[in-house]
Amino acid sequence: MSTRKHYAHTGLGGTFDRLHKGHEYLLKKAFEEAEHVTIGVTKESLLTEKYLAQTILPFEKRRQELKEFLASEGFVNRAQIIALEDIYGIADKDETMEALVVTDATKANGEKINAARTECSLERLDLVHVPFVKDEDGVDIISSERIRKGEIDRNGLRYMSIFEKSDVLGLPSSLREQLREPFGKLIVGDENDLSKAAKCMKKYMQNKAPVMIIAVGDIVTQTLENVNLEPQISIIDFRTQRQKIAPFDRKMRGIVNEPGQIHKKAVVKIQNSIHALLKNNEQSRIIIDGEEDLLALPAMLLAPLGSIVVYGLRQKGVVVVQIEEGFKKVIKSLVEKFDNFS
Repeated sequence: MSTRKHYAHTGLGGTFDRLHKGHEYLLKKAFEEAEHVTIGVTKESLLTEKYLAQTILPFEKRRQELKEFLASEGFVNRAQIIALEDIYGIADKDETMEALVVTDATKANGEKINAARTECSLERLDLVHVPFVKDEDGVDIISSERIRKGEIDRNGLRYMSIFEKSDVLGLPSSLREQLREPFGKLIVGDENDLSKAAKCMKKYMQNKAPVMIIAVGDIVTQTLENVNLEPQISIIDFRTQRQKIAPFDRKMRGIVNEPGQIHKKAVVKIQNSIHALLKNNEQSRIIIDGEEDLLALPAMLLAPLGSIVVYGLRQKGVVVVQIEEGFKKVIKSLVEKFDNFS
């Protein structure tokens, strides 16, 4: 038995980048309110001022994800998807539309649409407010921007929370073989002399336009710098294959991270360095007292989408990883299998 709707026709609009739990809640509320819903999806021309706009999915991909969600909920026959070239779409002139579904972020545009309708002698639209959905902590909202920044997944899981459950995570022996396999593009070379591999790295990365480059390892960092691909964040320990390549100066106050472990304080430093780079374009060199190898994992998990993380793989060469959502899911699953040491 169907429930009587408040409206025959409502509208809503948005970017719908990486359709997440908050989008899903908004859409479900819209279909609870109306028999028919027109959904405007913003075209790229309106997105140039968005945060990390270069990593927003293409229009067709965003529209396809929206279609798939509507189909999964049985909403397809009650929906119309249109492309938004401006904030109005059809809402400023459609005589059948009765309401707009808005959030705190889109309410102002709803008021502008109503002003335009008044000028056209059309009825003003009711503005149906839907609250944002909070992340797993119940503090910050789930947003596409935070997903692009690499902070959360589409369900609101905060990646940093994986490292906050224990002061130290230990690598179990069952995962050692898996970690000897590359997570990204393997560029074969001698880890102690990557000069030949450097040219391949530069060629591979030159068309990537990454949000940031994070290098893990002394030789990797030096190699990137030698070919003018200076990483914005580098994580070093003055060693290669556990052999000293430079004396460690205690005055540098390196962060302790023992071999075979991931220390929470080191992860916090990586997170803070990423935030400083995004906010102030502040580059960082993180010095580790111990071993930095496993810190490639939190670097990959916390990096913004579209970033590149480069790390050395013992006896194989260097690995170049372009950070995407599916990859973060793999790393998350892996880190969750680590042993917890309080």
